[in-house]
Amino acid sequence: LVSFTPDQAKSHLIDIKFNGETVRGCPFVCSVSDTSRVTLSLSHLELIPVNQPSSFHMGVAGGGAAELAVAVRGPIGELPVKVTGDIHSGFTAEFTPIQVGAHQISVDYNGRPVQGTPFIAKAFDSNKVTVGTVARGTVGRPVTFSVDASEAGEGNLEITISARGLNIPTQVHPQGNARFAVSFVPAEACDHVVNVAFNKRPVVGCPLIVSVGGSGTGPSVTLPGPGPVHRPSTLLINHPGRLEDIEVNVEGHRRYVY
Repeated sequence: LVSFTPDQAKSHLIDIKFNGETVRGCPFVCSVSDTSRVTLSLSHLELIPVNQPSSFHMGVAGGGAAELAVAVRGPIGELPVKVTGDIHSGFTAEFTPIQVGAHQISVDYNGRPVQGTPFIAKAFDSNKVTVGTVARGTVGRPVTFSVDASEAGEGNLEITISARGLNIPTQVHPQGNARFAVSFVPAEACDHVVNVAFNKRPVVGCPLIVSVGGSGTGPSVTLPGPGPVHRPSTLLINHPGRLEDIEVNVEGHRRYVY
């Protein structure tokens, strides 16, 4: 067994002799490449959407001859990869995932794997997130609905609920296997807006408008009874809406004596 450690990234000529005679097949060329010359930009491919092109850049330092081979394997096999560019400006590889799941990206330089590969990119599909029916709500009573992201792949689910442009407290309860129960308690009788996004992409059907009505008893006013003149009087208003929604008019009665 013969071994050597090349110190230059170039072809080496190997000649073997036996009793002064050149062995058949010699001399032969051993290609030596330095994969550290290749730089890849892959971090932005950790999460990628299906049915949309994804691409990354490859640079080769020092110029000269280079043979780059790129392969992308998805859940159902290899995908077509389009490589464009040149040794001076670098190369761009582009592919389009068609199925949710892990995609293995491999890059070889002159027949050897480039550092950082294979790289695993995870494809997702926000269109496969479903939001359950949201019924009409009532002030002070919990409103609940379901969100199912079990078929959408890996990623981050964002759920926000707002009333009159302001976000309100929302409870999200994991049910297992990327399924969730969502609840909120409306504090005022107005339309509430439900927004659901998966990996920053809106889910189909969102935003949802949830109509919220009063508690059923309606607003009420409590008076303390007759009060003396020239002194402040008070009244208690019980109303589920905002302060800005309340308008109070006080009309006095003037008595004339003839």
